[in-house]
Amino acid sequence: MKKTALIAPALVILQCAASALSQTQVTANQISSGRETHTITPEDVLSIREPRELQISPDGKLVAFRLREPADPKLARAPRTENIWLVPTDGSEAPRPLIPNLKNANTPRWSPDGRWLAFLSDRGEATGNEPEATVQVYVLRRDTARAERLTSVPGGVEDFAWSPDSKQVAFILVIKRRPKSEPDNPRAMMRLK
Repeated sequence: MKKTALIAPALVILQCAASALSQTQVTANQISSGRETHTITPEDVLSIREPRELQISPDGKLVAFRLREPADPKLARAPRTENIWLVPTDGSEAPRPLIPNLKNANTPRWSPDGRWLAFLSDRGEATGNEPEATVQVYVLRRDTARAERLTSVPGGVEDFAWSPDSKQVAFILVIKRRPKSEPDNPRAMMRLK
């Protein structure tokens, strides 16, 4: 196993922890005295940024991960946002969102050849059951900054997997009961161009 495969997750966690610590100013006196205490409140728990689903690129140079952001405490019942972030394993750059201001993205997965990063998202448009407003598979070429929707299925996509040759994506879709008059022809495989 390559050293970068072991070091990369540790780097992401350290960089996320450093980011979280940089949001709160801590002085040397507070650390060394040990007298400054704070009881954890529900607000503290709700303000934690949660990195999840670490995925190291096949060449070991990038880590993609899902970052769950705190909800706005001023908005009652506001959902937390989730976006895909990238960070180089060598620590040369700070973590950055894959697509800035994306509200609902998760399940980052590199293609086996490392040329594509796929993820699930509704692109912030989850208001109905049309394919455009449900969770679909999006792909982003590693050398571009624009994601393209790969699937367009009613009900949305629940999970997906790359084929070993990186040319196809298989996915699980959500099938809701339909009237008998509508045909039931889900597509289970999509090809990349």
